[in-house]
Amino acid sequence: MNRSNETSSWNRPLRLALVWLAANYGYHALFYLVSGQLYFALAPRQAMWAEMGLMALHLGLPLIALATARPRPASLRSALAWHWRGWRTLAWGMAGFGLIALSAPLVNWLVGAPPFAYGGGIGPITPAQDWASARALLGLLLALWLITPLSEEIMFRGYLQTGFGQRYGPLTGLLVAALLFALRHTPADLYWGWASPGQQWASRLLQLGCAALVLGWIRYRSGSTIAAWITHLVLWIAVVLQLIP
Repeated sequence: MNRSNETSSWNRPLRLALVWLAANYGYHALFYLVSGQLYFALAPRQAMWAEMGLMALHLGLPLIALATARPRPASLRSALAWHWRGWRTLAWGMAGFGLIALSAPLVNWLVGAPPFAYGGGIGPITPAQDWASARALLGLLLALWLITPLSEEIMFRGYLQTGFGQRYGPLTGLLVAALLFALRHTPADLYWGWASPGQQWASRLLQLGCAALVLGWIRYRSGSTIAAWITHLVLWIAVVLQLIP
């Protein structure tokens, strides 16, 4: 550990944990206090806007925490491991997607049931609908698909894995970030899957755990959060297009 990491406050465990807590459970608690309900119960458009607020915190709070640390890290990009190393970064990102794409059907085969679905979707778009409203809803959904991988990778593989890794070593950083990534999904998992069979829960947790570990491993092996972001983004596209279960 170098001296700059010892004296800088940005990667102190309590600071890292508070940023994660505020961006995740703090947001859900505040939304519930203000509205009297979890945003998962809202109509699709309102729920997506609420999710965009959550992702904005995932993106913004690590940047604020780094910018206000004393002394400030010499480079925000380095503190988040936001490095582009050409085709190697792209190759690592696609390799990560391949690993997750292989693990998903393997988990389904071993456990025997796919994870429970989140929500009911926006439904098919028909000519009888208001096309302007439908386009706006689809545009919002596309924006959410694009911002979610970026925001989550900045928070988990960039800020948390780098911070804990510098303090306690790369393996601890990877495992802690993976655990916090899994806990980030707990509110939605409990809301949508509370009454789901145990088999579906096992499948969900295994798939989420595999994805978190792969994303962390790609970040570690490539030395770049961008590689993990590529993995995450391509994974979202594949799931939306139903190319993988």
